[in-house]
Amino acid sequence: MSLANEITAVGYFSSAHVGTIVRTACWGFGMREFACVETPDDFMAHCELNQPEVALVQVGGDASEAAGALLHRLRHDPASSNPFLPVIALSSYARRADVLWAINLGFHEFVTLPLSVRALWRAVNHSVFIGRPFVRGETYFGPCRRRRTDAGYAGPERRESGGGSSARADQEARMDRMLANAG
Repeated sequence: MSLANEITAVGYFSSAHVGTIVRTACWGFGMREFACVETPDDFMAHCELNQPEVALVQVGGDASEAAGALLHRLRHDPASSNPFLPVIALSSYARRADVLWAINLGFHEFVTLPLSVRALWRAVNHSVFIGRPFVRGETYFGPCRRRRTDAGYAGPERRESGGGSSARADQEARMDRMLANAG
């Protein structure tokens, strides 16, 4: 039995075609519990009733505003059943600005369309089994945006200071590699 058999997921896509492709890819690596919903209200109701372990949401173009509002509602609405739900962004737009928008909004992972099953599985695996701690600040609530810990800095203002310019350069280089591998 694959670990994917135990994962439950919900998908919110602006295109039914994309939803079919993603659901088929998830079935391909063994995920059997995958529900596609059509509205943000259906998404929230499904999350409350079924407690999925991961969500996949299409972003980019016309879908960005609705996806952003949905994620904000999931994270900040007091009636939300799981504000810590890992949410993976799927987009055919892979510009640096789009990826940073998704990260800063609070998505766990960013997968480009057309997707590969391997990239989708890596994002689901990382979100569900590895994960990242959640951070709540004045303007941000979501998974920690840092992928690794800077061992050279252990001060109390670590997040606020940004860890110095070398950490920022490492993050930009990592983002460039990610975008190069995705394209």
